[in-house]
Amino acid sequence: MMAKPLRSARPCLAGLLLVLAACAGEPVPVAATCPEVLLVADASRITLRAAGEGSGGDDIAFRSRFGSPAWSCAFLPGQNLVRVTLEFTLKVSKGPAAAGGDASMPVFVALGNPAGEIVAKRIVETEVRFPDTAAEVEVTDRVVQEFGYARMSDVAGHTLYIGFQIPPGQFAAGGAGS
Repeated sequence: MMAKPLRSARPCLAGLLLVLAACAGEPVPVAATCPEVLLVADASRITLRAAGEGSGGDDIAFRSRFGSPAWSCAFLPGQNLVRVTLEFTLKVSKGPAAAGGDASMPVFVALGNPAGEIVAKRIVETEVRFPDTAAEVEVTDRVVQEFGYARMSDVAGHTLYIGFQIPPGQFAAGGAGS
């Protein structure tokens, strides 16, 4: 009785070997997946205070918060690079201590590797212009971040973090909160 199941299994095994042999020479497609982009919750809002002012509400120069970021990526396989284009909006309002109609919002973009370590960080300044007597504006900015990879499949394990960079002197004055 055992002979029949073995005989019927032989043609199946032979067919499986032929299928595997036929596939061995074919390139296997690799899923090219963009890295994840995360807005850091603790760095999604900022209150910038005027230098030399008190710690009450009258020292607030600008308040800003992020909208949801959007991103796309392009793979440059000949160079083993991925280029991530990150677009974000900021809603910025003037406070009582705002001098003039312009502001510069410090934004960081940090690259985390698959182990969770920050391997690159840069700070960009998003320029904000307030037309006439506007007390609040919304601006859109774009940052391009490139990084290398050994294997295209490794890219998805990376994470780009975005948030406000607290300027020197603002943290002690309570500039990050509010």
